[in-house]
Amino acid sequence: MDSKTILTSFGERNIVFIDQGTAQGVQEGNVFDVIRREDGLIQLGDQSVDHWDKNLPAEIFGRVMVVDARPQASTGIVLASLRELRIGDRLLMALR
Repeated sequence: MDSKTILTSFGERNIVFIDQGTAQGVQEGNVFDVIRREDGLIQLGDQSVDHWDKNLPAEIFGRVMVVDARPQASTGIVLASLRELRIGDRLLMALR
């Protein structure tokens, strides 16, 4: 997940970009959960965007709906966020 504006975190009603598109089956109206597997402790000065720990359970931190789907990328709007969402967060298509 990424954004056109210069932000380090995102919340509700922010526009975000997804690196998956219609070629991967994404359609306008699809809803994705923003998930992380981390303990939330990030060292001061750590600039990496992916803190994925396979030893921890996945947690849902937000929800994004696709508003424009192109062949290799999509644009979405953040519908809900429990915490700040970050560049590099992973998305999982939500079950209806």
